[in-house]
Amino acid sequence: MKLIIANLKMYLKSLEEVEKYQKEMENYKHDFIVAPQNIYLENFIRKGFTVSAQNASDEEGSHTGEISPYSLSDLKVNYTLIGHAEIRNKYPEEIKYISKKIKKAINNNLITILCIGEKNKKNTIEEIDKQLKEITPNEKLIISYEPVWAIGGTEIPEKEKLEEIVNHIKRKGHKKVLYGGSINENNIEKLININNIDGFLIGSSAYDTNKLKKIIEVVK
Repeated sequence: MKLIIANLKMYLKSLEEVEKYQKEMENYKHDFIVAPQNIYLENFIRKGFTVSAQNASDEEGSHTGEISPYSLSDLKVNYTLIGHAEIRNKYPEEIKYISKKIKKAINNNLITILCIGEKNKKNTIEEIDKQLKEITPNEKLIISYEPVWAIGGTEIPEKEKLEEIVNHIKRKGHKKVLYGGSINENNIEKLININNIDGFLIGSSAYDTNKLKKIIEVVK
């Protein structure tokens, strides 16, 4: 079955909203992985959801505002995102730094989802190669291709282009590749037909439970 990861970003702003979301997705909780804000991870774990953190540090100890991959693993978090474009844009992360975060997460038994993608439609392969330059393939590492120009919009790459990119990443030794960027209930039919795609990282559509249910039904 293809992976579906719901990146809820900061959409859920209260326990009331969290509980409403959980109730509406109760019958689907084994069909997707949910990535809420860190403060709500335990709420989802207690309700039997498989969870992902939205980020993890490469450090321990005196680093205010960071989150320890050891602590995430101890909490029974299963996955973490690393290198999402929204974090890279605000806090530029060098490739060496991201590589360190990946190693730390994997060493703490977190399946790590590395987000990569170009800011514009030019030099896609060149940019992907640059972002994967120091990233060693690992069975606990999943690559999520997210073209930055597609995040939060309505446009997605053409099928042939997306297949070319997925295959290029897999030729580098990475076993699982996801797609993320403006996925919704209308284009998921097209996206599931991408050869070799292993799943999807969904943003704003994941917050709308009706949309997410439709996406899950199509993928299933």
